[in-house]
Amino acid sequence: MRVYLSSTLNDLKPEREAVRKALSGHCTVVESYTADERSVRESCLADVAECDLYIGIIGGRYGFIPPGESISITELEYQEARKHKLPTLICIKDDDVILKRFHDAGTQENLPDRIESFRQRINSGSEEAGRPAIFKTPEDLKEHVLKALWRYSERHGAILPKRITGRPYPGLRAFRTVESDRFFGRDAEIEALTERLVVRSERFLAVIGPSGSGKSSLVYAGLIPALTERSIVAGVRWIPVSFSPRELGDDPFQSLAAALSKSFPDQNWRVPDLTQRLRTHPADIAAVASDALGSDGAAAQLLLFADQFEEVFASKVEDAARSNFFKLLTAAVECPLVRVVIAMRSDFYNQWPQDEICIALLRSGHFPVAVPGPAALEKMITGPAQAAGLTISPRLVQRILDDTGSGPGALALVEFALSLLYDKKEKDSDALTEAAYTDMGGCCRCDQRFV
Repeated sequence: MRVYLSSTLNDLKPEREAVRKALSGHCTVVESYTADERSVRESCLADVAECDLYIGIIGGRYGFIPPGESISITELEYQEARKHKLPTLICIKDDDVILKRFHDAGTQENLPDRIESFRQRINSGSEEAGRPAIFKTPEDLKEHVLKALWRYSERHGAILPKRITGRPYPGLRAFRTVESDRFFGRDAEIEALTERLVVRSERFLAVIGPSGSGKSSLVYAGLIPALTERSIVAGVRWIPVSFSPRELGDDPFQSLAAALSKSFPDQNWRVPDLTQRLRTHPADIAAVASDALGSDGAAAQLLLFADQFEEVFASKVEDAARSNFFKLLTAAVECPLVRVVIAMRSDFYNQWPQDEICIALLRSGHFPVAVPGPAALEKMITGPAQAAGLTISPRLVQRILDDTGSGPGALALVEFALSLLYDKKEKDSDALTEAAYTDMGGCCRCDQRFV
């Protein structure tokens, strides 16, 4: 991907360097030339036209005006991007941090009202490109650029949906990571989660919602693929390690040790030994992460995902083990090589430890997930069908939505009904039919079987 970076030069050197670093390794950065003669105008505009994304930084200078023109190279580049309908990100430096108003090229030929007019015109929203981002520091600017690049890759990274094979609906179980191509209806949540990890560099997220709200699927088939398949934006290689605290018994350390051993077979970790090490010395999770990532540590992040985290509070989990597991959680969050994500039912809020450190973690990392509404449920019905090359009539979609409603359990009921409906599909047919839905008793019959 080619990104055109436009700005005046002398007053925005630190900002341009911040953008270069943000984009380094992700795309080709095409920059403005030193503006001093008419041929440069033609070169700049030709380069803009050949790019996929335009980033414009507006500071305290208006820029060089080529002979025969009434506006600067910087504004000409902006107009060229608009002419070719390029996605644009305009970042305007806050007035409060512009310490000195520069005259252009030392010649004083451009009065301050030129840049003020250009800034105000863009900042007012009167330009169709939309409102710009306001920044104070190069780091602020870098964050805006990373966010814009991630959104661009989300919207334009895969123009045509991939045709999927196999079952488009998982039924009552959660979606798996390999099923991200049939996971629909959670775009806003995926974007928000990824932004918090990638752009804001948050180290702990607690995805919390009622039973049946789709928390596990959101992480497995939404967040994890967004990170591992789009590491171009994060600038690092994301390595997920997923586990449930009681999937191997009543010791959460054993489940974590088994997941780590499976994800990093070259380490030759024996699960009993690693279990004992982490249980006895929870802070060793930092050393374990360092050993696992090895020489990739500087360019990699270990993403620990604890699904069904409420299992930690089960009565069969020993108090000492539970206490030490939270110590491990805290140590993992403090380790620069690790990010932690948990999925937990909201009815277990009151069992969360009340010490200052754990409360601070939950407060800062809280990410609420609600039961999806009708619009999201519709995408969850139609998206997988279309990706699998199946047809489903709008009337049947609406009937399913009417039957399931949008209360607690609606998502599970929809997925269960769709799985049964897919089984009812005729072998050589690509249609999910209303007749088959009626024959299986609709969602009312599904509800009885589900219960």
